[in-house]
Amino acid sequence: MAQRSDSEFPMPLFDKYYVVDSGYSNKQGFLAPYKSTRNRIVRYHMSQFNSGLPPRNKEELFNQRHASLRSVIEMTFGVWKKKWRIFSGFSRYNIHVQKRVIMATMRLHNFIKISNFSDAHFAEVMTETRINNTNREPDLDDMEAADVEDGVDREYMTRLTDNIANMLWANQYSW
Repeated sequence: MAQRSDSEFPMPLFDKYYVVDSGYSNKQGFLAPYKSTRNRIVRYHMSQFNSGLPPRNKEELFNQRHASLRSVIEMTFGVWKKKWRIFSGFSRYNIHVQKRVIMATMRLHNFIKISNFSDAHFAEVMTETRINNTNREPDLDDMEAADVEDGVDREYMTRLTDNIANMLWANQYSW
């Protein structure tokens, strides 16, 4: 919605991308995980790897690393929302105020992290995440959807995803 409705939404440069969840298409600027199909289950969620077998193929290894990175991003958002309670009633503010508050709190959060200050909110979110990391079965949102995005954009990101997955698979034991 942000990229369609907001001309100020920052689209990444050609060789950069956002790490996104399985609800997004793999298209230019958005690096999505491999998705399951009707004929093939590709695990994605960290709990599926923590409580089960290691990745069975390059797609699952990519998804494991992708999910690990996303969990760090989600923990950061969890810390951010805990630290600044203004976000609990955020919708009552107009969109321009919301954007300014988001940017200001992101800068403050980054300053705290860069300054190596002790962050009790971060420690609390880390503990909650470990406790709540339950096993999760693939759901319909994880299934491959019919993409109607521009084919060229999708092909580029699919090749990029495959290249990353091949590199990870080839070097999986050097981590």
